[in-house]
Amino acid sequence: MAGVVALALISVLVGPPLLSLSGMAEAVASVGATDAWVVFWQLRVPRAVVAVIAGGGLGVVGLLMQDVFRNPLAGPDLLGAGPGAALAMALTVVTGVGGAFVVGPLVTFAGALGGSLIVLQFSSRQRDPVRFAVVGAAVSAGLTALTIAVISVGSPMATDLLFRYLLGILAGRTWTMALPVFIGAGVLAVCVVPLARAVSVVRSGERFAASVGIRPRRVVIEVVVVSSLMTATVVSCCGPIPFVALLAPFLTRRSLRREHTSSLVWPTAVTGALLLLIADIVGRLSTYPQEAPVGVCVAVLGGPALLLLLRGLRAGRSPAVEPI
Repeated sequence: MAGVVALALISVLVGPPLLSLSGMAEAVASVGATDAWVVFWQLRVPRAVVAVIAGGGLGVVGLLMQDVFRNPLAGPDLLGAGPGAALAMALTVVTGVGGAFVVGPLVTFAGALGGSLIVLQFSSRQRDPVRFAVVGAAVSAGLTALTIAVISVGSPMATDLLFRYLLGILAGRTWTMALPVFIGAGVLAVCVVPLARAVSVVRSGERFAASVGIRPRRVVIEVVVVSSLMTATVVSCCGPIPFVALLAPFLTRRSLRREHTSSLVWPTAVTGALLLLIADIVGRLSTYPQEAPVGVCVAVLGGPALLLLLRGLRAGRSPAVEPI
């Protein structure tokens, strides 16, 4: 947690315009809308808070999905939630129905849930985790192609907006724009403890789960719904943020050497927050005074990690998938 606080502080200070410690102190102490006050309270603090909450939330949903499907590759990226939400967001922006930040979260939730259900339908009999990932990647690629097709018929203004969003962006996030993320994280926080306990039981086997009164299929549905909601709210605010949901549980397990879902929830949330904060800071400093999209920075880190994970699965070091 100390690392999250330290990186959040760095995130508040870096980027154009640079904000010194004295400038931050001035912003905190000032009562009027000075330049330092605007930069600190209206630009930097919301951005840092969104990075922490979005990164932590994506990490937790990745943990729940990986454990309930007993597949280290499961997550909103490969299960269609992210691409489905992006497609829904593109339709919202291009059609102009209600404005991107009015009905956007509801539409992206429908898209995320629909994308997840499509992948589950096509992969319900796949027990090999690599094949499971291939099915998810194929469906996600199809959803992404549809998103590009939707963008191609939009106005130049809509195309420019969607291009920046689809790269994943934290710049310019305000408190109002971040509201959907707070709502999604609130729902996840309420549900995560009982869900994690149920997932831990399901991981022990369907017969054991049934013997203690837990229905595995219901747990799967609950995880998919909650994960789709969290993913959709992040996409509606920041655009798709790939790999955080995949990497955070993987890195947490490797560092803590734990397997019980309930004991990994909060460490995974911290890891996800750290990953997104690091990616955001790197994006701002690597091309200063310009800014690289945070989604691109995360993908640069996550791509090689995914290849290493796939290599480990092919070597037979991970258990087979047992769809429920």
